[in-house]
Amino acid sequence: MHAQGWDLGWNPAGQTIFFLSALGLFPGLAAWVAVGALPIDPLPIMIGKAGRGRYLAAAFTLLPFVGALAAAISVLVQWAAWDLTLQTLHHELFLRLGKTALPLPLTPPPVWAVWLFSFFISPWLFLPLAWVEETGWRGFGYAWLRPRGFWTTALGLGVLSWAWRLPLLIWGYPYPGHPWLGPLVGLGFQLGFSVTATWLREKSGGLLAPALARSTLFGAALIPLSLTVDYDPLLAHLQGVIGVGLMGLLALFGAVTGWFSQDADSADLHL
Repeated sequence: MHAQGWDLGWNPAGQTIFFLSALGLFPGLAAWVAVGALPIDPLPIMIGKAGRGRYLAAAFTLLPFVGALAAAISVLVQWAAWDLTLQTLHHELFLRLGKTALPLPLTPPPVWAVWLFSFFISPWLFLPLAWVEETGWRGFGYAWLRPRGFWTTALGLGVLSWAWRLPLLIWGYPYPGHPWLGPLVGLGFQLGFSVTATWLREKSGGLLAPALARSTLFGAALIPLSLTVDYDPLLAHLQGVIGVGLMGLLALFGAVTGWFSQDADSADLHL
């Protein structure tokens, strides 16, 4: 088991790939290419539309809840162990930031501060980047694929998102030491997230809900990194086998109950 998970090697090449992905370079290029095939006038409305409030609340809470549940299951099946002292997180920060000018306290932060930052502050910090990326996926991509049906849209966007992140997955992010199995589990995670994000896009009627769901991923990922030790990220937590399984069960529930098979509003399909 690994004491910590995501390791890009923290070299310039790895960080460049990561930040280009975070900035949504591929969705931006895809959006530019798609302009010729999509109506131009409604696009500002689509991009700026906030959506229905109750689905914004679901976007803000759903993935953190699944992430916390995945962490608890990981500990229960002994694929991870709790470490509420935060010593492991503090040690990793010293290793990664110790050679920079960034200040770092000599003692770890309290657990409540990590939870506060992860679940209530970080989503808003990462929302602009998430919005840029979702403009490509649940914006232009949604308008292009949605006439083919919900599942074609959700799974198609999941595969595209996975393909864009494939260099990161092969590099070892977020599954260090798993250049072959990592991309497979990563595909499952991207498909599961895409089903959830596409459902939020469809039900809310805007981009804010799926963008907010994407921005919560950072907080949902920071919790296992900071509060648990001795885990393999391929197996444990939200982006591991356990989290992928939970998201798969959520998608299956939506399919069986019909939540994911209802048609979107006709006006929404033409945005």
